[in-house]
Amino acid sequence: MRPSALVAANLGLIIPVIAVGIASQHIGDFHATLICAVVVSVLVAFALTSVARSNAADPPSQ
Repeated sequence: MRPSALVAANLGLIIPVIAVGIASQHIGDFHATLICAVVVSVLVAFALTSVARSNAADPPSQ
């Protein structure tokens, strides 16, 4: 595994935790977690459609 993948994986774990921690001080635990879950869901949907479009545009060669 490349070091850049490890950095990306660690940031993917750290950033939501820090964001929820900071947001929970201002808007409460429930709302901070809910907003973070919605944002992560939107990012996952965007990544999924991006990968699907990439695979559809470039079919595998056999």
